[in-house]
Amino acid sequence: DELDHSTVRLVEHFREFVAGLGGPSAAFEVLDVDGNLSLTREEFVSECLSHGFVSESSAHDLTGVFLALDMHNLGHIGKEELAWIDPSAFPHLMRLAGVDDEVTIKERERRLVTSRRKVVALRTLEQFRQALRKQYGHLVRAWRRLLDVDGNMYVTKTELFKACKAIGFSRNLRFLWS
Repeated sequence: DELDHSTVRLVEHFREFVAGLGGPSAAFEVLDVDGNLSLTREEFVSECLSHGFVSESSAHDLTGVFLALDMHNLGHIGKEELAWIDPSAFPHLMRLAGVDDEVTIKERERRLVTSRRKVVALRTLEQFRQALRKQYGHLVRAWRRLLDVDGNMYVTKTELFKACKAIGFSRNLRFLWS
């Protein structure tokens, strides 16, 4: 899995669904019908569908959302994982995913041929994303477990460089922050 444009849109669609249920806390109460304060993937998908979540491929899409929420890959989520769907997360995730510009890296490179620094920065960002995917399997999981460990939805330069060191990423760090 990766955090591509369609995934960001899907998570945003799910965030809207959660808002329609009264926000993350209320939505968890609604979805946790057995009251055990935990949702398995099957419970999550089933309850979201029964409460009206609709997308192009609803059950498949909900499985993807569940995997993004299941930060520790435990096979179940609690209220705190669903609370992460707070709207303040999305500007940062969209930047990490590159949603701000829908063109490919190669197209970006072609457009920026006169600005070598920008090309290096874009390549470095893509290499960093690949390193995060390799280490954590999912960019959302990497964001939550490595980049934004304090959960404030912001990554400082120090946090970024510590994260790079933790995964052994040392390519063009000054370009990564720019």
